[in-house]
Amino acid sequence: MTDEKGWRFFKLGFAEGRAGIVESENELYFHAETLIMPLPSDRDLILPLMRKLHEINHGISGTASIGIENENIVVTVTRQVGDLRPDDFSCCIDSVMSIADNLDDKLIEQYGGTSKKHVPFNTTASGGRARQKKKGE
Repeated sequence: MTDEKGWRFFKLGFAEGRAGIVESENELYFHAETLIMPLPSDRDLILPLMRKLHEINHGISGTASIGIENENIVVTVTRQVGDLRPDDFSCCIDSVMSIADNLDDKLIEQYGGTSKKHVPFNTTASGGRARQKKKGE
C-alpha cells in the first residue's frame, strides 16, 4: 500500500512498517521504520528496557538501529539515496521488518506491561484538568 505522500507500508508477522524518501538539508534520504512497541508506562520498567535496547543495538549488524520516537520504540534505517544500489532498498526494508518481527513479542512480553495504574484525568467544565476521584473519596 502507498499513501498520498509516497510512503509504502509493509507487514511481516505482527510488525508493520513504512518506507519512503525524505529530504533534509537539500539531500534525499531513504528512510524505513517500524514500530516495536510503545514505551511502558511503568517507570520501573524503563531503565531495564533501555539497557536491553542498548545491548540489542550493539549486536545489530548493518545500518538498522533501535531508537525512541515520541513514546514508541522503533527500528529505523536512514541512508542517503545516492549511496544506495537498487537492491539496497529492499535490504533496508527487510532489515527493519525482520528485527522488529523478531523482537516485538519478546520485548512486549517482558516490558510491555505495567505494574502501576495511571491516574486518569477528566477535563472539567472550566477547561482545567482535575484528578478523577477513586471510589470512596
